[in-house]
Amino acid sequence: MRRILLIVNDIYFKGGGEKVASYIASWYASLGDSVCILSMSTMSQTVTMYSLHSKVVVKFLNVVNTKISSKFIIYNRLRKFLKDNSFDFILGIGTYANVLLGLINVPNGKKIGCEHSSFHNVSWIWKCLRKISYRNLDAAVVLTKTDLSAMQNLNPNTFVIPNSVPMPEQKASLKPKRILSIGRFYYIKGFDIMLDVYKKFVQCQPDWELVIIGEGPDERLLLDKIMSLGIQDKVKLVPPTDDIGKEYLSASIYLMTSRSEGLPMVLLEAQSYGIPMVSFDCNTGPRDIIIDGYNGFLIPVGDTEKMVSCLLQLSKDDALRHKMGNNAIRNAEKFFPEKIFAMWNNLFSSL
Repeated sequence: MRRILLIVNDIYFKGGGEKVASYIASWYASLGDSVCILSMSTMSQTVTMYSLHSKVVVKFLNVVNTKISSKFIIYNRLRKFLKDNSFDFILGIGTYANVLLGLINVPNGKKIGCEHSSFHNVSWIWKCLRKISYRNLDAAVVLTKTDLSAMQNLNPNTFVIPNSVPMPEQKASLKPKRILSIGRFYYIKGFDIMLDVYKKFVQCQPDWELVIIGEGPDERLLLDKIMSLGIQDKVKLVPPTDDIGKEYLSASIYLMTSRSEGLPMVLLEAQSYGIPMVSFDCNTGPRDIIIDGYNGFLIPVGDTEKMVSCLLQLSKDDALRHKMGNNAIRNAEKFFPEKIFAMWNNLFSSL
């Protein structure tokens, strides 16, 4: 029985990193391993987390991470936790957790830093901290081959392991006239661009609605822009839901306009439901999932006219949507848990 620890910033944050952590933890718990998730946040009685296997233990450092001083408190509490508890493998999920893990001496257990965004999508101070700390990790994991060489400069023992996604029991019918997008409301996700794209699209296809699921600091800005574009009757901003499968099943096109990505879980999930996808070909991520013209369309970053054209093509051609949807399910097989966790087992065995 292996003892596995996953360190996350906030287990209640409904992001891709937290979802991946829940998948990894639940998978190994189901195999009989001892698995713990350590959240560097406080425990909440009102906010739900992603579903976990019943044998996964969740613990908290109980720090409100809002000030510079809280970073030192987190570091000290994490160091004490790792000193008082023994694990075979310790996985940092995200740059912040990885940096801390690299700075702490762990007498027992292998330290693995797992990146969950594009390698270059961090500020200069985090780039400096990575140079100092990542060399102390026993291994590093990136999501795409694009980031491999850059990470190897910091830690030669780097592995490429994509995110996994289970196959849902149903696939989308692709009948509703509904475009779906999911993500946090902040600049990097490009929802401001999406609204401009949709404004042009809906002028030609007025029966199609856009549903964006998420929350975040830019919500007011997006609401104001929706009003200024006059599309308030066509666009819905929906808060995060625990029944996200229902939202995928009622969508016919998945749209992404991110300025930067890692390996987006939302695209992996969309294709597992058999939904054709349209996305900007940003630095990393979408091109590892979307095969242009096969299961969706990859659009040069910033080419909103082509994105509108591809959306119109998909919305008007039922046969094309279903063909791309079926191809999406075929492509999703590459990311099934059995294949991805075989990679994790190879990594564990190599340390």
